[in-house]
Amino acid sequence: MVTYSNYGVNSIWETTNGGTSWTSVEGNLPDMPVRWAMFDPRNSDWAIIATEVGVWSTDNLNGGSTDWDPTNSGLANVRVDMLQYRASDRTIAAATHGRGLFTALIPVSTTPDISFASSTSAATELTTSTSGCRSYTDYSINMLIANAPTGDATVTVAIQLGATATQGVDYDFTTNGNFASPSNSFVFANGLTASKTINLRIYDDLEIEPAQVFTLNYSISGTTNAQAGSSNQTFTFTINDNDSAPTAASSTNYTVATYDINSSATSPFQGGNKKARAQFIITASELNAAGLVGNRQITALDWNIITKASTSAYTGFTISMANTGTLNLNSHLHRCILIIILCLLRVGKL
Repeated sequence: MVTYSNYGVNSIWETTNGGTSWTSVEGNLPDMPVRWAMFDPRNSDWAIIATEVGVWSTDNLNGGSTDWDPTNSGLANVRVDMLQYRASDRTIAAATHGRGLFTALIPVSTTPDISFASSTSAATELTTSTSGCRSYTDYSINMLIANAPTGDATVTVAIQLGATATQGVDYDFTTNGNFASPSNSFVFANGLTASKTINLRIYDDLEIEPAQVFTLNYSISGTTNAQAGSSNQTFTFTINDNDSAPTAASSTNYTVATYDINSSATSPFQGGNKKARAQFIITASELNAAGLVGNRQITALDWNIITKASTSAYTGFTISMANTGTLNLNSHLHRCILIIILCLLRVGKL
């Protein structure tokens, strides 16, 4: 509800869809400013308002047919600017203009009000169980009845319009604990106040998607005095995604190790030899210092040739790579043509 504190206007408006549309509930209220409004803690169809001439209330918010009555027993017909409610002891306070603060107790509800135990919940997709090829995690929510009903109250749970999650794809629910043969109803039995459980199954669907939402509501049937409560009349569940898109491929060049000398005696490109080989160690710390990290493929090597003195072409040049714990090649020069440690191309990863 929103209020306008002026003369000559509709002072009280109500929305039941989050502000998409508004309905005047001015009803029979005299033309006077309304400075505060609140739903009665016992029932969301009841309301209490602070006006220019005290506190007024209604037990049926019904558009233009709303019937407002003054509720000023013990309170003067004085301007009231604010109302506040303390649930711990059911105290409502009215702040007046110049006459101080007045309090009253909201009577304890004796009606069998039915509601969800909470209005919202959320979870990120998670696999704790599987059924066939489907992964999922189960959750549960409770529905409560404030007092024992007279007559059996059958509650039917339904999906409210506007859901972005799809039943059977993103989630399922059942009121009987059996997802193979689910139910959408249960009974608050005559004279009993035991809570009822709704089981939710949230599927881990391996799809990259935004958060998805669905909302449960309910209806009551049967020969009973049970009624909808004043709060938690719907339950909204948000499913957050746990999947991410694959990282796009990229290519980067790195300069590894430090050049400090031109080598001819140890070069595999010696023009005076029919065959030549050389060994080099590049350490893990040098690779890391150059910016390479683990689990990356090395697909090419560039080798700098400073001078080529011969006119003949080089043929049969090969590079062999392996990892080793050896830090000094002085005693191992016979092992291969060219060794660079860390399994670079041979295994494809650092």
